[in-house]
Amino acid sequence: MAQLTPSPQPTGNRCGHNPTAPRAFAPPAAHQSRPPILTRITERLFEYFHRPELIPSLNLANGSPRNQRSERREACILVMDALFHYLDLVKLIVGIPLKDGGVRGIPMEKIAEMTGMGLRRVERAMHDLVAAGMVSVHRFCNQVEPDKYIGYPAIRVIPTTVFSLFGLDVILKQERNRATQRRNEAKNRQAPNPGPGLLALGCPSDPVWPEQTSRRLNRKANWQNRKPNPPPLPPAAPRR
Repeated sequence: MAQLTPSPQPTGNRCGHNPTAPRAFAPPAAHQSRPPILTRITERLFEYFHRPELIPSLNLANGSPRNQRSERREACILVMDALFHYLDLVKLIVGIPLKDGGVRGIPMEKIAEMTGMGLRRVERAMHDLVAAGMVSVHRFCNQVEPDKYIGYPAIRVIPTTVFSLFGLDVILKQERNRATQRRNEAKNRQAPNPGPGLLALGCPSDPVWPEQTSRRLNRKANWQNRKPNPPPLPPAAPRR
């Protein structure tokens, strides 16, 4: 009698997904650690895989009354984790910071590479996240000819309501204030020093001695206390 071969474990729509062991996002090893609030929200977001009712708008993003498929839930979580990793807490913009203070959007191909998923799977997950109100997308292009445009990677924004959904709205406000303060302090440290002939307040760099200051104050006081000149006399009446 022929021996039956056990059927392979379902892997979720042939995309390498294992419903019993969902993957987690692994940030690049060379990157700096992110603020604790981003770690906390990714941990709470991971609970959505086992409890899709936690985010009804995302669970029903495809318009079906049934729960979102497990491989789709895994994809949405991976994409959101990648966006959180590149999130600017001050502006809540997802992107790569530039030296001039701007932000460069992250291409979908880069997100697919970071999450280890195919491009089409990432695009479907991003569609659900936008439909659920968890991400907003802003596209930009530059016109180079009358009928020719060059597109740039879209800028994505994560609204504060996503943090409120997990009870992190108060902590988010505190972390944004701290991040703003750190950024302002960094700008002050990088501010150019005054020129060689000027001090910080724009005064001459030569020292001003007490007697010089006293003479200046006396001249100013004399000028303020001076007697006003008498009004001019009216013109004399012509003789007849």
